[in-house]
Amino acid sequence: MDLELLHKMCKEDTRKSFNEFKRVIDVNLFPFNQNVKEDLLNQLTQGLCSRTVKEFVANNNLSVNQLQYLKNVTNQYKRIALTTSINYCKRLV
Repeated sequence: MDLELLHKMCKEDTRKSFNEFKRVIDVNLFPFNQNVKEDLLNQLTQGLCSRTVKEFVANNNLSVNQLQYLKNVTNQYKRIALTTSINYCKRLV
């Protein structure tokens, strides 16, 4: 399993998801409130790193330990995305 590729793909997926999160907020389609924030945060994490997980599962014969490591890494990037997004929302309140 290529760990450098794993982190690179997770970073790309996280950046793409966060940029979409910012775009939806900045367009101001809806007045920003707690419900909109929660919905956007849910959308942010739903597909986050799914491309990476599919790529690694399809192209590698991963052991149980490698699958656990993959899960831990993707969860780490989800936490980073959520923390960054919550901080971004603070400027709107």
